[in-house]
Amino acid sequence: MKNMNVALARLLHGVVALAALSGIGLELAAAITGGAGAAPTHLERFVRLFSYFTIDANIVYAFARGAFVSWYPYPFMDVGALGFGRAVLNSVVVAVIFLVMAFGLRLLEKQLPSAPAA
Repeated sequence: MKNMNVALARLLHGVVALAALSGIGLELAAAITGGAGAAPTHLERFVRLFSYFTIDANIVYAFARGAFVSWYPYPFMDVGALGFGRAVLNSVVVAVIFLVMAFGLRLLEKQLPSAPAA
């Protein structure tokens, strides 16, 4: 039964990695062929894309590598101890917490006075 769970976890990890890679590929193709899109400049679109890529790739890489070596860098991602669904949910919660903090800092930045011109 344990081997079956490990095989299922590895399969699901592969599906997540493939979905993330596909999304990144589609975004990269859109950035190359579609211009700036919602970003103010074409360069800004690439910066946003690769910022997303590094965050997304780290999560996907951690899950994919963990499926093969049975070790995860963070306790909230430990599929062996928590199960795949709970580990993904924990990762989503951590991501949402970071997004809330980023939006909070953005709001705080708008409230602060502008820096004097140099």
